[in-house]
Amino acid sequence: MFDISFSEILVVFVISLIVIGPEKLPSVAKKFGKIIARFRRYISNVRQEIDKDLQLEELQNLKNNFYQQTQQFQQEFTNFANDIQAEIYQQQQQEMQNQPQQQERPFDDFCGPMPKVKK
Repeated sequence: MFDISFSEILVVFVISLIVIGPEKLPSVAKKFGKIIARFRRYISNVRQEIDKDLQLEELQNLKNNFYQQTQQFQQEFTNFANDIQAEIYQQQQQEMQNQPQQQERPFDDFCGPMPKVKK
């Protein structure tokens, strides 16, 4: 993290010993250690929050892509179904035009021709 050599640490220790004094140096070092630990925890928490946000963003992108693909598939399927329905309708119309026109008598098939009634 920091590029500090042993000699630089020794110089900082000697200067802090002179400035702070030998009586207060252990308590100051302890407080400084606690501050560094808090700072590391804070950095770790920030890093975790950023990772969570990135994962959430990735999931949101996946969801949007999936939604777009399903919408596209639904549109293609609807178009395909409409094309098939139009073809079937056209074939039925052609078959109806090709068949000879017969007078419809729905009961002839069921019970034969209707008898003539005498008056």
